[in-house]
Amino acid sequence: MIYRVLITDEALARIREQARYIAVESQAPQNARRWLDRVLAAADTLERMPRHCRRAPEEALRPFVIRALNIDGYLLLFTIDDESRTVLVLTARHGRQRPRPKDLPE
Repeated sequence: MIYRVLITDEALARIREQARYIAVESQAPQNARRWLDRVLAAADTLERMPRHCRRAPEEALRPFVIRALNIDGYLLLFTIDDESRTVLVLTARHGRQRPRPKDLPE
């Protein structure tokens, strides 16, 4: 089954924020571009087998299943809607950060 992958504005903003951090703070704009490309390419892989990703700790904070895709220690948090065959990337965070319930929809 093929799913449509949608990235929320919240998730996209967090991804871009991390890319800016890599570009500016690490003074590595080329690394930031490559990292951004890897993250977006990884998000696209969710169209085929989204359930291969582990369940995220954030799942305990909401009444629906939340999964995490790990890309170089950075997590894309998403949910799957089988009825509409959609994967919705809700937010993103570094794997070392604690879960942030305010970043998730109710």
